[in-house]
Amino acid sequence: GIITTPAQVYTSAMATADYLATLPAIKRVLVIGEDGLRSAVAQKGFEIVTTAPADAVVMGIDRQFTYDQLVQATFAIQARAKFIATNVDTNLPTELGLQPGAGSLVAALQTATQTEPIVIGKPFTVIMDGALALTGHTKDEVIMVGDNYNTDILAGINAGIDTLLTYTGVSKPADVHAKVAQPSYEVTNLDEWEI
Repeated sequence: GIITTPAQVYTSAMATADYLATLPAIKRVLVIGEDGLRSAVAQKGFEIVTTAPADAVVMGIDRQFTYDQLVQATFAIQARAKFIATNVDTNLPTELGLQPGAGSLVAALQTATQTEPIVIGKPFTVIMDGALALTGHTKDEVIMVGDNYNTDILAGINAGIDTLLTYTGVSKPADVHAKVAQPSYEVTNLDEWEI
């Protein structure tokens, strides 16, 4: 029953492109990712390249990922390109089981370069700061809602935003209650939440 529009969606790809735009001297970006990420980076005016040299390497989920992409990204980072990951989600749920997520690819590049990436997506605060800037709201005017304590709720906690955990997905009450930092609010499902 929550009405939204596409203009209200803020993805990790969009947040990554916004973050890149804040960095000085970034022109050539080696993108390992799919159409949404490439489009978001291109819309900010960056030249997208597939081989080193590059000023930044941006990595997200890429279902066509190749060894050559790993090689080129490794060369670029070794030559001091910034290493930026859209997110570090290790797995994505499917009907058949958990398939590798962007974090699995990021781990390969991190291992090859011995370099920690700047991570944009949840639970890191870059995406939260970007969403606040986009909406024009302050931290005390919003609430972070999600079903995953380790991404959604920690993103809110890390950013100093109230959180609402719904037990309709990943997280289970016993696991969450054992954590030091607790969500501001908890519900079994969103039907229980009254604004």
